[in-house]
Order: sequence, then C-alpha cells, then structure tokens
Amino acid sequence: MRRTAGLIAVTALAVAVAAPSAGAAPPVAETFTCNGAATTLVHPPGKTATIDGRRYVIASFAFTPTGGPTETVTFGQKAGLSEPLTCTQAVPEGTFTAVLLPVPPAS
Repeated sequence: MRRTAGLIAVTALAVAVAAPSAGAAPPVAETFTCNGAATTLVHPPGKTATIDGRRYVIASFAFTPTGGPTETVTFGQKAGLSEPLTCTQAVPEGTFTAVLLPVPPAS
C-alpha cells in the first residue's frame, strides 16, 4: 500500500511538473534543504527551477516513503551540465528529493 501511495505521489508530482505552461498555475516558492541550508526554490510548471535568480533544470525526482524504498524518476540526459545540487523536503509521507543542474548564463 505504501509503495503504491509513494508511486502515485511521485507520478502525480512528475505529471504536475511536466504539465504544459498554457493556462498553468504561476510559479510556486517552496523551502527545501539544499547542501545543508534552507533554500527557497521557485518552480513553475515544467522541469526548471530558480534559486536566488539562477536557473536550474531538474535532472531527477525521488520520493522515499517512510519505511519504504526510494522511487526515482530521471529526466533524460543533461549533457554539458555539471555541479548537481541535491535538495530535499520532508513531507508527512516521507522525503522528496530533487537533483538540479545549473544552467550556464547566456553569453
């Protein structure tokens, strides 16, 4: 039951994040712990996020239900991007983790 609930949560989150931007909700600001520090992560619908004005792409999401195995969804290859930032957020059902990759500024 927990595995099914966790899989549904990860799938729902992935679908919500991947939803088309037409008519989509405005960006949401949430507090995550990134590299050990409380961080405000702003994310619109889609596979991007912004932290302190710097844009990131989402490499993967993971959900670890309390007492259960981690379920991960990876979003393609991000060739040329490095310096991953791992951010976590505790929720009542377990822990949500996002791995973000910084997008270099336009030259």
